[in-house]
Amino acid sequence: KNYFIHQAGSYYRDPSMTKPWYSPFGGGFCSGNSCSAVSWSQQAHVSTTFNSSKLVFNRFTNCGDGVFEHVFSIHNMATDPIVGPKSDTLDYFNTLWGGVRTSAFRDIVLSSSASQDLADVDPIPDFASVGLVSVSQTAGFTVFAEYVRSDGPNYTLPCADASGNGSTVPCSNPSSVPLSLKLTAGGISDPGPCTLNQSLTQSSGIFTVSCRLNTNANITTGVVYSVAQYLILINPHTKAYLYLHPFQGVIAWSRYISGVNWFVFSPADNSTTVADINAKFPAGTQLQVQYEPSYKLPCGDGSGAAVDCSNSTSIGQPTISVIANSPNVCEQSADYTNLYGKIVARCRIAPTVPINSGDLYTQVSFVTNNTSAKLTYRSNGVLFWSYKDPSTNYTWIYLFTGDGGVLWLRNYFVAGRSFTVMFQNEGKPWEQNMALSTVHGSAASLKESIGGTANGTMNVYGYTDLRYGVAGNPARDFTVFTARTFTTLTEGNTYVKRHYMIADRLDRMANRSLAWANETYQSVVSQSNISVGQVIKLVRTSETTFAGLLANETCYTAYTPAPFECFGSTRPKIGYFAHFSIACGTQDYFGTNRYYFAPKPSDQTKSPWICNISNVPNTTSPTYTFLGFFPSRNCSALQNLRFDPFGCPDAQPSKTPSKKPSKKPLKKPSRMPNKKPSKTPSRHPSKKPLKKPSKKPSKTPSKVPSKTPSKRPSNKPSKKPSKKPSRMPSRKPSKIPSRHPSRKPLRKSSKRPSKRPSKKPSRKPLKRPSSKPSKKPSRKPS
Repeated sequence: KNYFIHQAGSYYRDPSMTKPWYSPFGGGFCSGNSCSAVSWSQQAHVSTTFNSSKLVFNRFTNCGDGVFEHVFSIHNMATDPIVGPKSDTLDYFNTLWGGVRTSAFRDIVLSSSASQDLADVDPIPDFASVGLVSVSQTAGFTVFAEYVRSDGPNYTLPCADASGNGSTVPCSNPSSVPLSLKLTAGGISDPGPCTLNQSLTQSSGIFTVSCRLNTNANITTGVVYSVAQYLILINPHTKAYLYLHPFQGVIAWSRYISGVNWFVFSPADNSTTVADINAKFPAGTQLQVQYEPSYKLPCGDGSGAAVDCSNSTSIGQPTISVIANSPNVCEQSADYTNLYGKIVARCRIAPTVPINSGDLYTQVSFVTNNTSAKLTYRSNGVLFWSYKDPSTNYTWIYLFTGDGGVLWLRNYFVAGRSFTVMFQNEGKPWEQNMALSTVHGSAASLKESIGGTANGTMNVYGYTDLRYGVAGNPARDFTVFTARTFTTLTEGNTYVKRHYMIADRLDRMANRSLAWANETYQSVVSQSNISVGQVIKLVRTSETTFAGLLANETCYTAYTPAPFECFGSTRPKIGYFAHFSIACGTQDYFGTNRYYFAPKPSDQTKSPWICNISNVPNTTSPTYTFLGFFPSRNCSALQNLRFDPFGCPDAQPSKTPSKKPSKKPLKKPSRMPNKKPSKTPSRHPSKKPLKKPSKKPSKTPSKVPSKTPSKRPSNKPSKKPSKKPSRMPSRKPSKIPSRHPSRKPLRKSSKRPSKRPSKKPSRKPLKRPSSKPSKKPSRKPS
């Protein structure tokens, strides 16, 4: 029987659960730009009789410049024989699972192993419908983007008559000349390929542009507008696009005038400038022409169900024709708005084929058929195309409103108007689209069916595919993305994967992602009896506690009356088993039985979220700390002791003092001084004097004076005089005279004379005479 181990935790469905049961966090560590964590993944569908042997390690590293590295491993824990039978072999893995908010990143853009171009997925499927693509079809990465316009069908360009008379002929005609819309630059005074066609702009009142072409086909005619075909100019390299005017799109495909062929057209947006067009389509651009087809509405069988239009039960497609309703044609649906978490409106339409379903995730446009100017309303999806209310026999279209909500909708959905449904195929230019790339690896970098090449690895005989789609209720606002790897992982072995995430603009994503794709990696690492990893030592620290440290470290708080040590490994080894410290209330367990405190019913179902001990409420869940891999029963003396993560503090000073001083002073003095003084003085004096003087004096004096005096005197005089004279005089005299005479006379006279005469006369006479005569006469008279 299959089962599903969920890294996030168990589904919140079991009646005994009083709160969500997330996969227990077994420990973590951060250093520099990296953070690591370990967790014990849980069975998703509970209650269940199945164990979970899946231990997951994750490390995230900020590589800088918007790049994050994610390294993770899935370890299939070997079962200790004293606990139970061998662990099952695991054979299906989500080797990344994540997603984005659909409202933030509306689109998925796929890379291709056969092309440098990225392809937008439109519309994004429902996750339940399984959108799948093999990594062998990709270039090793997949991108989420804000708002991308998808490529539409290509419009077939006409062919010119070889005679050059300006007419078109079928392209199958031997005398036909194919049309190329490759733009070419103008002269020095007008270097851009496109320029304003002033005469046509003035005569028609519609902004019109002429662009120079590198072609010899002369076609003086254009294209007639059709409601089902909105022509769009595309730059295939940058994905820049330009919608053409609905009534005056292409005026001339390639009109030959004075040695130049001109492509003459009118943009749909009259505010567009020639500079805008030349920026989107510079000289050398090979223009593509696309069109936007109508949205294909589903067919119905009359019961409200949607069927294939070729099905014999089909009675056709619904029509969207608005009819009057009192007081408003359109109104907000309170129930569906509350259900989906965004505004849902309904508008009454003429009786038509009932369709009690819609397209919840595709943005569509409703374009009027019977107005002089084409009006367009953009919707964020359709809930029901044509729902027939059995209580009134009224027919309604239910849709997610676009900008402006219900009030704006009423301006468009007016009684008497009919609509054609179109894809809402617009978006930001690529250089304005913020994007998130998942660099999952290609078939080559992941070495599918070949395996890893690093020492100690086994072949990953399997394959990986990608699955994506909008998940569940639209109110969830979540697009799921996952990679699924199919391989086998027997007990004791570990699957390892490295991949990356990049945040940047969409137009930069292809080059940046390709640069990291070859850094991706996967392998299956087998357990062995080779001494790998580091040795872990567990030490009893009191009657009730123990602590852990590496074997080359010393625990200075070890419990002297009953010392005990056992040794393990940071990496899996044959004969070693994953050990956890589990705490439930005041009781503790250390060992390999992860379900030690869980209830043990006769049906053998597992409920690890319950502490099944007396005097502890069922709402209390155990906490887990993963401590490493140890031989079975070697640490049995610690079985009912509590793990103390701070039980072995660093009791002795560092063997080598820090190379750089601390930014902040310690609360207690160091046992060994640094070679360089601290930037900020310590709060307490050092127990031992420094070999070098501090840059700044301490707030309190040292208990032990320095062995050598300061090399330089203080910049400011002391507030109180020294008890003994300084070896070197200060640059400035003291405010209060010294109690003892200086050993050397000052270079400058004191402001106030000393109470006692100097042993040696001053070099310069005092400005004021001393109160007592000097023992020796001055060299110069006062």
